[in-house]
Amino acid sequence: MKKRNKIKKKTRGSRYTKLNLFQKPDVKFFRPCPLSGKDAPVIDYKNIKLLRKYISESGKILPSRVTSVSLKKQKEVSMSIKRARLLALIWKITMEVVLLENIKNLGKIGDIVIVKRGHGRNFLIKYGKALKASKDNISLVNKKKEDLNAKNLTLKKEAKKIFDVINNKKFKFSKRTKDNDELYGSIKPKELSKAIENMEKIEIRPSQIDLGKEINKVGSYEAKINLHAEIMANIHIEVVKEKEEN
Repeated sequence: MKKRNKIKKKTRGSRYTKLNLFQKPDVKFFRPCPLSGKDAPVIDYKNIKLLRKYISESGKILPSRVTSVSLKKQKEVSMSIKRARLLALIWKITMEVVLLENIKNLGKIGDIVIVKRGHGRNFLIKYGKALKASKDNISLVNKKKEDLNAKNLTLKKEAKKIFDVINNKKFKFSKRTKDNDELYGSIKPKELSKAIENMEKIEIRPSQIDLGKEINKVGSYEAKINLHAEIMANIHIEVVKEKEEN
């Protein structure tokens, strides 16, 4: 019987690699581990800046074959990332954006901030409040900072006009209720934004409305509307029982 030739399997996370397909199989190049050696950075769950380098855009930990990290250091990196996630120091899926507007509790024009991917793509980038923090976008924002500041002043003036119209206004809703005065369906920001548009002819996005607490019973409530990073309006909401038809 012929003996089968044993095929040597490549070890997972090997730091030896071929540069191209035409390279001889016996010629290999060594890739040094960036986390080993004298001046290597310390792997720690608190070192968020370092750990982010080893997380992909989709939130997965990058494998050692991509990062050239040794297997020993790869385990340390993985453990540190998992620990940081448990302590909520790192969100699972995040992205860096450069801000085009001053945004409350986030930053000012030109700031590079880390946000949840959904919030970044579906709100900040979608509504022109930020750009993905690439080198080209960062340099573009720095060049146009004066124009962006002028645009921000214009937006602030427009927000002030809306503030003068809707601040401290009362909006009344008639709703069907149960015996204990609970509503069959709570009032959401989308319904409130439509009510403001119908009554005041002003467009307010549901994402700008902060209800504070759920509106699910008959009574009086207050809500805040974020018009600008520096301007916030308060409105009053009154929920009453819908009159029953005889």
